[in-house]
Amino acid sequence: DTKYTAINCQTCHESHGRTTPATNGHLIRNLAPVKLMDDTVLDKAGNGVLCMNCHQSRQNAATYVTTTVGSARFGPHYGTQTDMLAGANGFNYGRYIPSSAHGAVVEDTCVHCHMQPITDAKDPTFTKAGGHTFKPAKKGDDKNPPVYLIDACGKCHGPIVSLFDFQLFDYDNDGAIDGVQTEVQHLLDKLALQLPPVGTPKTALTIDSTWTRPQLAAAYNWQFVKNDGSFGIHNTAYAVGLLKASIADLATQK
Repeated sequence: DTKYTAINCQTCHESHGRTTPATNGHLIRNLAPVKLMDDTVLDKAGNGVLCMNCHQSRQNAATYVTTTVGSARFGPHYGTQTDMLAGANGFNYGRYIPSSAHGAVVEDTCVHCHMQPITDAKDPTFTKAGGHTFKPAKKGDDKNPPVYLIDACGKCHGPIVSLFDFQLFDYDNDGAIDGVQTEVQHLLDKLALQLPPVGTPKTALTIDSTWTRPQLAAAYNWQFVKNDGSFGIHNTAYAVGLLKASIADLATQK
């Protein structure tokens, strides 16, 4: 049956026990190591490795960016979360781009943060965030502020974290230390201004065959960070490094 269906229990769980490895808990379908398109292997991701089977860029940036002609389909797959967490498959211009430690130190990776257990029915996030909602936060409304599941963050980052967009550094060099996610959004906006049509603010890119190779490289990184969706939370150093390298490279182009 090839009709589209929403993700459901069977997406992750194999009720008949045909799992890899055969002894894994919760009858999770596949916990085998995942190899990304640049041959990066993730074999210590815990239960989050299941998510990584799908949530990856499905491109080797080093070869893709240098050989692929610009078109409306140019760029990484829409789910770049695994590559971002691993600090892999962004276009690095032949440089070292630093990586944050989340992929190495967070037990069960994706699952640890996105499936935090909410078991108290009186909790305002019950069935709205955590668990099998996969949502790390509950949106606010006219009467209630948003609620962020920060317990997983606080164990390492301490009391400075009360929301995901917490202040850390002035990554965009505008003289103000905004929240991490705000800083990354500012870098995305700055890079977008350098891409066609140059000087025009944009929230999406319209790529075609007229784009130069430097523009395509920067566009790939813009999409890579944008499609990750965490705006720096998954891997702050890598997201910031890719965007700043792209901005600097375009600034040198005539």
